Amino acid sequence: MRPAGLPTGECGAFKWDAISAIHALPLTKRIVHHIPLSPIMEARFNGEPV
Repeated sequence: MRPAGLPTGECGAFKWDAISAIHALPLTKRIVHHIPLSPIMEARFNGEPV
């Protein structure tokens, strides 16, 4: 799976009308996926010295 990206046209330019329409949609549900990490990796993501 690819992460969602901003809509672009064939030349790679952003489609601002589509982006504006997406931002105008109401948020109805938020899904959070927790990914287990080792303590060392978690420290790295939190900017702590390892």
